[in-house]
Amino acid sequence: IPDHLLQFTKQLKSPYTLPNCKTSSVKQNFVYIKTHKTASDTLAAMFRRFAYTRNLSIVLPLSDRFNLGWPHDLRKEYHRPSKTGGFNVLLDHSKYTENYMREIMPEDTVYISSWRETFSHLKSAMAYFDILHWSGIDLEPADGIVTFLQNLPYYDHVAASKQVPN
Repeated sequence: IPDHLLQFTKQLKSPYTLPNCKTSSVKQNFVYIKTHKTASDTLAAMFRRFAYTRNLSIVLPLSDRFNLGWPHDLRKEYHRPSKTGGFNVLLDHSKYTENYMREIMPEDTVYISSWRETFSHLKSAMAYFDILHWSGIDLEPADGIVTFLQNLPYYDHVAASKQVPN
């Protein structure tokens, strides 16, 4: 990177301020709600390593599943039972299901997720899930996104009638 560009970027000031995320103790009971296309696999891997090195109990999907029932409500039928009698960490794709999560997680559980700028997230998710292809929209991506958004009920029906990958 040329030096003048580095100097320029160092002078840029964000209009956003970071939240005060300091804590007096390490949180060992947490739910990380993974959100598609928001670096959630990377963050989940870091959280999984954190849990593993501290011998924490993780809510794990059943052996024939790769998620915790997403996009449906989390239920007992979607995860393996705890070997220790309780859980410390939940971090696979799951729908935030407040009552059930409060039932299986300790009282001091912290709930976190990752977010992404909305339009960037939409474009990435549409590309990842190949929405323009399976929906039959034969337009350039920018026009295809507009067409898709203007006809959501129709394309929701199209998705329900096909085996759309999730």
